[in-house]
Amino acid sequence: MVAGASALCTPTSDASPPALSDISVTARPDGTAEVTWSTNESAASTLVVDGVDWPADLDGRQHTAVVTGLRPLSTHGFHVR
Repeated sequence: MVAGASALCTPTSDASPPALSDISVTARPDGTAEVTWSTNESAASTLVVDGVDWPADLDGRQHTAVVTGLRPLSTHGFHVR
């Protein structure tokens, strides 16, 4: 190495996705819902409701997404990715 130069070591890639836990939904009569969940490592997450993406926190282990425009008294499918 040249005098005054610094070394850089890159980490190995993380091949396993973060594990989800503590998923909670608070539905409100005004057609909104708040969905919260945790991951076991910092991760960007997106909530998908009826095929529509709802962004959550960009990074961290605790995540929240607020969904609007839901029909009251209706069932809506969702998943986190």
